[in-house]
Amino acid sequence: KLQFLYFIGKGQGQMLRIANALGLRKKAKLGGDQRNLKKSKLDLSKAVHTVGFVCVTVAILIITSTVFTYFRSVFPLLVDKDANHHAWWWVLGVCSWLSFNLMFNYCLVLTTPAGRADVALMTEADLRQAELDRCEPEKRGSLWCKKCEAPRPVRAHHCPLCGYCVLKMDHHCPWVNQCVGHYNHRYFILFLVYLLLSVAFASITISLHFTGTLKSPSLPSMYRSSRVSSSVILCYVVCVALTMVMSLFLLWTSHLVLRNQTTIEFVAQLLIDPRAGYRKNLEATFGKFTTYAELLLPSVVPLADNGHNYANHIPSNAGL
Repeated sequence: KLQFLYFIGKGQGQMLRIANALGLRKKAKLGGDQRNLKKSKLDLSKAVHTVGFVCVTVAILIITSTVFTYFRSVFPLLVDKDANHHAWWWVLGVCSWLSFNLMFNYCLVLTTPAGRADVALMTEADLRQAELDRCEPEKRGSLWCKKCEAPRPVRAHHCPLCGYCVLKMDHHCPWVNQCVGHYNHRYFILFLVYLLLSVAFASITISLHFTGTLKSPSLPSMYRSSRVSSSVILCYVVCVALTMVMSLFLLWTSHLVLRNQTTIEFVAQLLIDPRAGYRKNLEATFGKFTTYAELLLPSVVPLADNGHNYANHIPSNAGL
């Protein structure tokens, strides 16, 4: 009987060791899968940021080369300073204003972070709601991020490429190589506005030159060469193409801004109280302003709102 119990105990011990070994192997496999998943996400993030760096470089080259071509090859064709002094200064002033604001806002959207969620700045009500949403992180408008394993403010979303929750995230844009969110959204909108105004102005003035409406009476010989003509035609084609594309894109973006809604919120059917009005919706993106003309002025004044408190955020199907 003792021998029988001994063999049974020995068999159970062996079975227990086998089970422990299988469990350790399973845990090791799961740990390896998680490490591989993290590594793949890190590789993807690096690849996307590399592509973003290339996109930013291409965008800068296109903008600077187009502006240089316009001032060097197109502007002398339009008006003559001696023949029409006022028109020359008017065209020069408009070109300079558009070019400055275009580069100014693009530099700011490149260098201004969208904003990172900070639990310390969240309200007590949002923190309590986040604890309730912890059991339902997939719920629409959830204030709990399952990726960060932490609360997040209203309108913040996790960017898998940046690796953290972005305040009022609109989208991750490769042309600025970062997220567009709370702190740089206004610069992104103004960049689109001045890009459209610049290419539309160039397209119109070059068209008027081709029709003979806007043409300098005295052209230097260098501006009659085929090389310069090719540059003008190339500049014209680029500007017309960008005018058509940016018109549609800016129309859609303006629609979202006037509704105080981001691209992610549009897809998820989340919005701010629609009864707030256009002015309040614009102030949510651009900050406080006195006149609408102020929105187009270059500004580096920081927003008064820290992007962590949006009390009127409601589902779009809430019956309002």
